[in-house]
Amino acid sequence: MLSIVPKPLKTDAAYERIRNVVREIPFGVVASYGQVAEVAGGCTARMVGYAMASLPPGSDVPWHR
Repeated sequence: MLSIVPKPLKTDAAYERIRNVVREIPFGVVASYGQVAEVAGGCTARMVGYAMASLPPGSDVPWHR
Protein backbone atom coordinates (compact mmCIF):
# COMPACT_ATOMS: atom_id res chain seq x y z
CA MET A 1 0.00 0.00 0.00
CA LEU A 2 1.31 3.42 -0.96
CA SER A 3 1.41 5.96 1.83
CA ILE A 4 1.33 9.61 0.87
CA VAL A 5 2.72 12.04 3.39
CA PRO A 6 1.46 15.57 2.74
CA LYS A 7 4.18 18.16 2.31
CA PRO A 8 3.82 21.46 4.14
CA LEU A 9 2.34 24.02 1.81
CA LYS A 10 3.74 27.48 1.22
CA THR A 11 0.48 28.72 2.67
CA ASP A 12 1.34 27.28 6.09
CA ALA A 13 3.75 30.17 6.75
CA ALA A 14 1.27 32.68 5.35
CA TYR A 15 -1.56 31.27 7.47
CA GLU A 16 0.62 31.56 10.58
CA ARG A 17 1.45 35.20 9.73
CA ILE A 18 -2.26 35.88 9.22
CA ARG A 19 -3.20 34.26 12.52
CA ASN A 20 -0.53 36.26 14.35
CA VAL A 21 -1.87 39.51 12.89
CA VAL A 22 -5.44 38.61 13.87
CA ARG A 23 -4.31 37.78 17.41
CA GLU A 24 -2.99 41.35 17.72
CA ILE A 25 -6.37 42.96 16.91
CA PRO A 26 -7.67 44.42 20.19
CA PHE A 27 -11.05 43.44 21.57
CA GLY A 28 -13.77 45.67 20.12
CA VAL A 29 -11.76 46.60 17.01
CA VAL A 30 -12.78 45.38 13.58
CA ALA A 31 -10.41 44.74 10.67
CA SER A 32 -11.33 43.63 7.18
CA TYR A 33 -9.69 40.64 5.54
CA GLY A 34 -8.04 43.10 3.15
CA GLN A 35 -6.53 45.04 6.04
CA VAL A 36 -5.25 41.85 7.66
CA ALA A 37 -3.75 40.73 4.33
CA GLU A 38 -1.97 44.06 3.92
CA VAL A 39 -0.43 43.88 7.39
CA ALA A 40 0.50 40.18 7.06
CA GLY A 41 2.05 40.78 3.65
CA GLY A 42 2.38 38.34 0.79
CA CYS A 43 -1.24 37.26 0.81
CA THR A 44 -4.70 38.28 -0.31
CA ALA A 45 -7.97 38.92 1.48
CA ARG A 46 -9.21 35.59 0.12
CA MET A 47 -6.26 33.81 1.75
CA VAL A 48 -7.19 35.46 5.05
CA GLY A 49 -10.68 34.03 4.69
CA TYR A 50 -9.27 30.57 3.98
CA ALA A 51 -6.92 30.85 6.97
CA MET A 52 -9.80 31.79 9.26
CA ALA A 53 -11.97 28.99 7.87
CA SER A 54 -9.22 26.44 8.55
CA LEU A 55 -8.98 27.24 12.27
CA PRO A 56 -9.49 24.19 14.46
CA PRO A 57 -12.29 24.21 17.06
CA GLY A 58 -11.23 25.91 20.26
CA SER A 59 -8.54 27.98 18.56
CA ASP A 60 -7.19 31.01 20.42
CA VAL A 61 -7.42 33.17 17.28
CA PRO A 62 -10.22 35.72 17.75
CA TRP A 63 -11.72 35.29 14.28
CA HIS A 64 -14.89 37.13 15.26
CA ARG A 65 -13.07 40.46 15.68
